[in-house]
Amino acid sequence: MSGLQDGSGLTIAGADPAGREWRRTGGAEAVQSPLLRDLMALWRQRLGPGGELPGRAAFGARELMAFQGIISLLTVDHEPLRLRYRLIGTHVTQTLGRDSTGRMLDEVYPADLIPMILETYTQCIRSRAPVSTTGQLKHVIKDYLPFESVDLPLASDGHHVDMILKGTVIQGGSLA
Repeated sequence: MSGLQDGSGLTIAGADPAGREWRRTGGAEAVQSPLLRDLMALWRQRLGPGGELPGRAAFGARELMAFQGIISLLTVDHEPLRLRYRLIGTHVTQTLGRDSTGRMLDEVYPADLIPMILETYTQCIRSRAPVSTTGQLKHVIKDYLPFESVDLPLASDGHHVDMILKGTVIQGGSLA
């Protein structure tokens, strides 16, 4: 599925069969949450010379714990593109009522949603830049909960994205 521009700088990345939007993507400038802005600032501090991407090792466990359980780490497998949840923060797992740590993305979500979900991650991987998403948690059958997230590319060699550091704030969820 290819997103549609709506004139606001955001892309409509998900709509239900009636065409009602439930998910939008954008760049780093679209992020509203102070916690997500702080996470992006930390990621930017770790960028290397010439824009080399930080690897997972650039972030200490205690440092990431300061983000109150909003952090997820996804391992990127290329050819074919598949993602594995390596870590999912307690804010996310408690709000969703499930923990998908260790599972592949395509094992967690329905097949009809995978192309749309992968589109956001693909954008992050190809652009090697932050991608923000806002919307409702329709893909986990909690469409009454609004969320905001940012995907930050990581590369152990500084160039080829092999992980995504994701921050997700869910309104109505309890931040630990």
